[in-house]
Amino acid sequence: MRNLIFKYKFWGLAVLFIGLTTSCSEDFLNVTEDDTIGLELFYKSEADVKAAAFGVYELLNDNDPFERYHAPGRTVWSDDATSNSYGEYGQLESGTFSASFGKIEQYWGFFYKMIRRANSFLESVDAVDMDVALRDRYKGEVRFLRAFAYQELAFLYGDVPLITTSVSPDESRNISRTPKAEVMNFVVSELEAISNDLPSSYSGVDVGRVTKGAADALLCRVQLFEENYAASVAAAQQVISGGAHDLETNFEDIFKLENENNEEVIFDVQYLTSGWDLLNAQQLYFLPGELGGWGNVAPSQSLVDEFEMSNGLAINDPGSGYDPNDPFANRDPRLNTSIIFPGEVVNGTIVDSWTDAGGNPTSPGTGETGYWTQKFYNASLPNNVSGTNYILIRYAEVLLNLAEASNELSGPSTEVYNAINQVRARAGMPDLPAGLTQLEMRDRIRHERRVELAFEGDRFYAIRRWGIAHEVMPAGLYGSVNPATGENIEVIAPGNTQFEANKHYLWPIPQSQIDLSNEGVITQNPNW
Repeated sequence: MRNLIFKYKFWGLAVLFIGLTTSCSEDFLNVTEDDTIGLELFYKSEADVKAAAFGVYELLNDNDPFERYHAPGRTVWSDDATSNSYGEYGQLESGTFSASFGKIEQYWGFFYKMIRRANSFLESVDAVDMDVALRDRYKGEVRFLRAFAYQELAFLYGDVPLITTSVSPDESRNISRTPKAEVMNFVVSELEAISNDLPSSYSGVDVGRVTKGAADALLCRVQLFEENYAASVAAAQQVISGGAHDLETNFEDIFKLENENNEEVIFDVQYLTSGWDLLNAQQLYFLPGELGGWGNVAPSQSLVDEFEMSNGLAINDPGSGYDPNDPFANRDPRLNTSIIFPGEVVNGTIVDSWTDAGGNPTSPGTGETGYWTQKFYNASLPNNVSGTNYILIRYAEVLLNLAEASNELSGPSTEVYNAINQVRARAGMPDLPAGLTQLEMRDRIRHERRVELAFEGDRFYAIRRWGIAHEVMPAGLYGSVNPATGENIEVIAPGNTQFEANKHYLWPIPQSQIDLSNEGVITQNPNW
């Protein structure tokens, strides 16, 4: 699909949206765009419809906000890492943000921009004389993207305005928040409705479009998050029985440029090979300065300690064989693949933050914890920006969702063991022991999610939906051992991160949107 993105990005956006004379930059849809033309002039042919559909997709290529939000942002807003970009991420990480914080508004506006484009497309496409099956497929793709946007909004903000048609600024100021349950019911109904209108796979330039597997996998995720466990299991089984996806043979190959669009990928953002806005800057955010990155994401000791020994035992198990003097030896292979350790040689470069006389981290732009992210590292990429695709949903998550939902539904059945052991076996880890209780299996599944999906944004969701964020976020954050003291560096002291159980599980509604709505129409979340 990347060639078509390039073809339509500039032309399509110059004319796309279309009906924007009914909107303005001050309403909560934030929809002003230049060089637009009317619907009656734009939607004339199949090519116009294709370009308009791409206009919804292309928002996912937006380096800021979407790419920064999805992986680096959601990683440092959990206990997996901290950031050196305090202006951008720090307030959300520390819990000191308010309803007026710019990022709160930016993410709200981004997802509503996607929804507005989708609504405009869906209102207009039926008037075009074109192949009906193809039109239905395009509509299914766009409905998926709209559902994706709504499930993000509902998770972040709770009750949000559910809008499925174009609205004027005056109309928008009178639209109240829709209960979250109703929004999620809409998301579920959309994903169920479009599943059979989408193909199981594509070829050529269409690779990367939304598939049936993507719709079913997102449905699986949404139903799990909503604790509809039987429905989540059923959606996972749809993905598995569809046969279009499987685990990639080697864990470290999943994110490689030369292996993109592999069988594990269910839905990803397709990137080009030139032009800043069309490149994936993931490595730039995650890598240390020694490897050309900005070092925005510094993994925590808590995450490092989560990885088991290669024999499947936790490092604090007396029989594990863990050696604190050689802490990275004989560990879960995903640890070495995911994290760069102090003093590690990576592609011929020594990466070590502990360099000054006082034993303090001093590498430019890095060194918050002494650890860095290796998971997405591709040594051949120039300037750490590239056309490597950015994965949003992969098959391993579906298996972990299945394991979690099935365990919550009926305990550690054969289905639960099979799903989680597939993920472990691919990583080179032993099967889980037989005879686990439901509670023990729950802990094992939560462990597996954390190590398998590290730095992919999942932990942000997980600690909130499990209701443990108010416990783990204020607990402090520690880095690697400072050789000058022999102690783990205290990066964030306990209590310095705020996460109040009666407040922070939802972000505030942006204050500007409350101010722009007619008095009392848009309300604020509790305790904000």
